[in-house]
Amino acid sequence: MHEKMASNFYILLCFCFLVHFSKGDERPNIVFMMADDLGYGDVGYNGGKASTPNLDDMASSTNSIRLDRYYSGGPVCSPTRGTILTGRNHNRYCVWTANAGGYTADFQKPENKPLPLTEVTIAELLSKAGYATYMFGKWHLECKTLMARPLATHRGTERKQIISNSFAHLE
Repeated sequence: MHEKMASNFYILLCFCFLVHFSKGDERPNIVFMMADDLGYGDVGYNGGKASTPNLDDMASSTNSIRLDRYYSGGPVCSPTRGTILTGRNHNRYCVWTANAGGYTADFQKPENKPLPLTEVTIAELLSKAGYATYMFGKWHLECKTLMARPLATHRGTERKQIISNSFAHLE
């Protein structure tokens, strides 16, 4: 039951890793979307009851890459986000639990660390390659004192809209 609950709670379903190849030698546009608390069968293109026409269109596009067997880096949001951003297993950079921006003292616990500044993110690499980068959503990779000014801007993301409230979807 616990495994099923954990699986249902956080099945990383990458809706789409949309790569649109333009004519000529232009670089592709990259749009990466990820959702928490969304099951594999919750979207229309996988037979779900919810109407998701825009996601369905992106998922069926010949210019899209759908990662149907892409498994999360951890059982909760923070390790998974860190794994996607760095390409490394969360055990390598010591983020093991959900980090909703707890108090600085929480980071004295060995199981609750922020994403180290020494980790290189995909946004940093894309930015160096000349891409404009944008991040929208939960950051959840650092402590409360840093949540006021999340480090996303220092991690290769030029523009951002950070949701610092874990329960923003309930508002």
